[in-house]
Amino acid sequence: MEELTLLLWGIRAFLLLVSLLLAAILVACWWVVAGRAFAELGRGWRAHDLWLPFLRDERGEWGPLTSNPRWALARAEERGSTRALAWRWGFWIAAALGLTVGVLRGLWGVGQLLVLGWP
Repeated sequence: MEELTLLLWGIRAFLLLVSLLLAAILVACWWVVAGRAFAELGRGWRAHDLWLPFLRDERGEWGPLTSNPRWALARAEERGSTRALAWRWGFWIAAALGLTVGVLRGLWGVGQLLVLGWP
């Protein structure tokens, strides 16, 4: 019986370790996409220029929201219409909120797994 108890504690410790690693991965994924989008929104808001994250900076380089070749569609050489700005921020806000909800849901599931055990 003692071996079985030891095995169960080992399984719980392993589950805790895997859950913590999963939580770290979820938070890192959130920071890469949603955290940067929220940070850039704040930077543009403070500068009173929401076009700022989509334009080149002083060195001629693209910011975090447009530097990736897959996100190059959001780049702008100059300030455009309100509709174009709404399209760009609409995409990033939807992606950031969706990822935030997904990460919170994942962390909630990890917490339930740890508290309630495997379903």
